[in-house]
Amino acid sequence: MDTQLVPNAVSLLWITILSIQDILYMKISKRMTYAFVISGALVSLINRTPTETALSAVPGLILLIICYTTKESLGYGDAITTVGLGLWVGMRIVCVSLFVGIGLSLVGSIIYMFIEIKGLSGKKSIPFIPFLMLGQVVSYAGG
Repeated sequence: MDTQLVPNAVSLLWITILSIQDILYMKISKRMTYAFVISGALVSLINRTPTETALSAVPGLILLIICYTTKESLGYGDAITTVGLGLWVGMRIVCVSLFVGIGLSLVGSIIYMFIEIKGLSGKKSIPFIPFLMLGQVVSYAGG
């Protein structure tokens, strides 16, 4: 049995819940997000070396720096969730999830722009975590 099967499933369930919150409220629960990161760190330290654990958090930490330097054009919750996802699933899956999620959010933003031009939308931004979740699903499907 794959040792990552349970962490992958739990992290997907957790990020799905965060995605629903992000879609409905355009913000996510800090408690759930921090619990996601802390539990991910514990799971990572059990399943990986400390170096691999630290490296798994790097993509999310880079997003945190981007959030800070761009005055939060991408939310801190998105970046912290990415840190947690990296800790839960490892560097390879979080990088693929992030890459696919950014690509899908770009497509979603373009579609949103056309909806905005036609005056059909009142929102000013789109949630990112659902795209990150879809990226995670794609990374699992791709093996």
